[in-house]
Amino acid sequence: DSRKALAEFKGNSNERLKLERYVSSLESLRTREDQLTGMADRVRPYLPVAPKDNPLLTGAGSPPDSLKWFEAQFQIATAALLGGLTNTVVLATGTSGFDVAYGPDVSDVARHNLQHGLDAGQNWEKVAEVTRRHVQLVANLARTLAATPEVGASGSMLDHTAIVFMSDNGEQHHSTSREWPKLVVGGNALGLKTDGRTVVYPKYDAPRNRQVSNLFNTLGHAFGDADFNTFGQEGSTRIAPGPLSELYG
Repeated sequence: DSRKALAEFKGNSNERLKLERYVSSLESLRTREDQLTGMADRVRPYLPVAPKDNPLLTGAGSPPDSLKWFEAQFQIATAALLGGLTNTVVLATGTSGFDVAYGPDVSDVARHNLQHGLDAGQNWEKVAEVTRRHVQLVANLARTLAATPEVGASGSMLDHTAIVFMSDNGEQHHSTSREWPKLVVGGNALGLKTDGRTVVYPKYDAPRNRQVSNLFNTLGHAFGDADFNTFGQEGSTRIAPGPLSELYG
C-alpha cells in the first residue's frame, strides 16, 4: 500500500520525502524480520527461560547470589547478540554497596567486606574465585560467538565483536587507578590484535605509560571512528593520542 501510494503521489517534494522515508522504514523492518526468521534455529538453543522459571533467579537465595544473577544476564546478552537485537551489551556486577553476595560455595562474606579484607591480606582466594567465574562467563560467550558465522561477512561473530572485561575502578578496593588490568577478546576482523599476548605498559609517570582512555580510543578506531583521538577529554594531561599500537593496527 505504501509503495502504491508513493507511485501515485503528486504532492510537493517535502511531503514526498516523508513518504519515501516511511516506505524505507517499512522495508528495513521487513528485511530485519526476514533476517531474524533465518536466524531462529541458531538463536533458539540460547534463549533463556522466563525469569519466573529460571533457576538462576528463582534459586538465587536471599540476598541473591550475584554470580547466578550475572549468569542470567549473560544468557540474555548472548541471545540478544546472536539474534542481532543489539550490537552493544554492557554487563555489570556490583562490587560496591552492601547487597552483593555469593553462594556458600564461594564466600559467606558479602562483597564489600570481602574486598576490605584484601587490605589486611585476607580473602584473596575468595576474590580470585569470583573473578575466575566472571572470566568463565566471558569465555563461554566468546566460544558461542566464535562458533557462530557472522551474517553477511566472513569469519565468526567473535571476529567482528570486541569483548572487554575490566573492573570498575582499577587495581584494588580503594583504587588509585594507576594500574587497571583489562581482558580483551575477539575483534580480529576489526583490526584488533587479541592473539593471546599479555601487554604490560610502564607504570604511572614512566615513559610510554598509557591511560584507560587509550583503550576506548582504540576500540573507537576498530569500529571505524578515526576521529576518536580526543576521547576522555584529558586535555594537557593526555599522554599520547591515537590507538594503542600493541592492540590495534
